Amino acid sequence: MPLIVPPGTPIQAVTEHRVRIRKIGEPVIARVVQPVFAFDREVIPVGSILSGHVAKLDRAARGKRIQKIMAGDFTPQLNPEFQFESIQLPDGTRLPIQTAPSPGRGRVVHYAAKHKVPGRSSLVRAAVDNVRTGIASARLQISTALKTPGKLHLLEEAGYSYLPYHPTFVPAKTSVAASLTEPLSFGTEPALSFDNSNLNMSLTDRIVNARLASTVSSTLRSGSKVRAIISEPIFSPDHRLLLPEGSELHGVVVRSQPARWWRRGGQLRFTFQQLDLPPDLRSDNGDRRVYAMLAGIDAAFSTEISIDTEGGIRAIESNTRFIAPIIKLFIGEQAIDQERNQGGGGGQGQAANRSWRALAGASGFGVVGSVASQFSAEVASGLSFYGLAWSVYRHVVARGHNVVFTPDTPIQVRFEEVHN
Repeated sequence: MPLIVPPGTPIQAVTEHRVRIRKIGEPVIARVVQPVFAFDREVIPVGSILSGHVAKLDRAARGKRIQKIMAGDFTPQLNPEFQFESIQLPDGTRLPIQTAPSPGRGRVVHYAAKHKVPGRSSLVRAAVDNVRTGIASARLQISTALKTPGKLHLLEEAGYSYLPYHPTFVPAKTSVAASLTEPLSFGTEPALSFDNSNLNMSLTDRIVNARLASTVSSTLRSGSKVRAIISEPIFSPDHRLLLPEGSELHGVVVRSQPARWWRRGGQLRFTFQQLDLPPDLRSDNGDRRVYAMLAGIDAAFSTEISIDTEGGIRAIESNTRFIAPIIKLFIGEQAIDQERNQGGGGGQGQAANRSWRALAGASGFGVVGSVASQFSAEVASGLSFYGLAWSVYRHVVARGHNVVFTPDTPIQVRFEEVHN
């Protein structure tokens, strides 16, 4: 059996170091975080090192640029794409590779379905579930922040965000899916025995690693096609090959609901009904009927998501989004109170007044607003309540997040018994 990784196969990796975005050609080092298989063998282990460079610098979407400008940040918003030329395996072997330019996808959060016995639905139960999910989400975010390496870098970049112009970086541990543009050969190996009889029974209740081969979004209509590729072979207890890498799953979107105003997130559910084995292993009856649903997903997502017992996905808008408007309201009120009580305060009162003015201006327009607020109390108040209004719109009124998963997103699929 020739062990060939075909073109289009993504290598899932994370950047080793923070990369400053200045020009094309900046070196990039990434470490493989998910193994790559060829048919039934692991050929690229976890820990392999990718070497490459920044290949493209594309301008960010207009909406993102407008949001930054309205917050007082005039730094050009660029989306870097990485390209890799070599890979070093853990045993020291170095191989030349060719990959397509790939954007960094942000830090990946691992979402797994919690299998619970569904109870009777009610408004009270739904409210309790939302509170529990919010608490779990907050704990996950705090834990991730505390365990993330390079916390000083994160603080530094948070400070930069208040400047009107500042250096930009791609953080360490940013996920990259580097897709091969040329086949990568690892020689040949004796093939294991393959038995596809009673395959449905053998796969029932098994969780299989796969990757999406199409974009899936809560904006799609019900009935839209979904395709995934098995990324890791499945073996029987006696080590017979049940399902090789490269098998395909085909399914449809069962339910979808786009994000709505007042920060209500999108909802999505899709299932798989058909399994295609690689052409060399297909029997006379061709494709196989299966039933499989989402069991987990590794996604670089801008908000928390939940997965229910039937594989339904819902974007959750965390209750922590109310903190920013409350803080801005408090700063604005304090700035106004300081102006009212300025008389008789002496030098200490004037210093406090200037400090609150600076905070009020910064809450509306960053460092530029902090400087402008020193000229008059009216400017400080105006910038403060401008920042409050913008924050209320973004965190309370605006549309929630849609559920969007791009091709090559790693997923886990759980097979269920097929009922005729």
